[in-house]
Amino acid sequence: MLSSVALVAALSLAPVEVGQLQLTNDRATYGLVGATRTDLKFLPGGFFILTFDIEGLQVGDRGRVQYTLTMEFVNKDGKSQFKKEEPTDVEQNILLGGSRSPAYAYADIGADTPPGEYTLRVTVMDRVANKSQSIARKIQVLPKAFGLVRMQMMYQAQTHVPAPPVGVVGQRFVIGCGAAGFERDKKTSQPNLQFEMRILDESGKPTVAKPDLITINDKVDPNFGVVEIPFFLPLTRAGKFTIELKATDQLTKKSATGTLPLTVLEPK
Repeated sequence: MLSSVALVAALSLAPVEVGQLQLTNDRATYGLVGATRTDLKFLPGGFFILTFDIEGLQVGDRGRVQYTLTMEFVNKDGKSQFKKEEPTDVEQNILLGGSRSPAYAYADIGADTPPGEYTLRVTVMDRVANKSQSIARKIQVLPKAFGLVRMQMMYQAQTHVPAPPVGVVGQRFVIGCGAAGFERDKKTSQPNLQFEMRILDESGKPTVAKPDLITINDKVDPNFGVVEIPFFLPLTRAGKFTIELKATDQLTKKSATGTLPLTVLEPK
């Protein structure tokens, strides 16, 4: 395990010549450009995002690269659970120089996904150089249980515009999360969920006396296995913070927690 981690780190630091296609710096993340996720155990109803760099692409004289992405999600027996039938053709201008293009693959883990080991396979083909490389990452889907899922940072809640775990004073972030595996009231068929967000400063001290609260107990579609909510977070001062999220099923009194790192800089 340690040798494989060291190899990935070495590849991401080594210079890659144009034409020597490589997929490097692969990591699971909280959201498309979010913080690295080290825990690869997922509850049904969550999502798995594999972020990586494509290096060594053939670059045109105006910085244009052209490549194709294909992906497949398979179980431990190699049976396909999801396959993108139509490859995604990407054209991008790398205007800052170099031959690297950040990319990601996304697997939505349905609320009815059976527990077990799964593998996300991604293949990238440089359409100019006619070269391809593949990458695969295994994850574990847990049995159904109450838990916190889909933690991520965004700029806009409605359109899910992703945000990195770094911002500047004056920006407004949206912290998204969801609950899965909750119970429903036998009479109303509605859940009774409470979400909390608390911000800790670099010393671990809460920035305000009480956490932000959101309660969801009505107007939830009976077919929904996940309830997602947004917390709005204005970035009002610089520093390093930890965002603590908590979901509680008020019907069963079960709770689940998670954290996200956040660094806020002065826009100097």
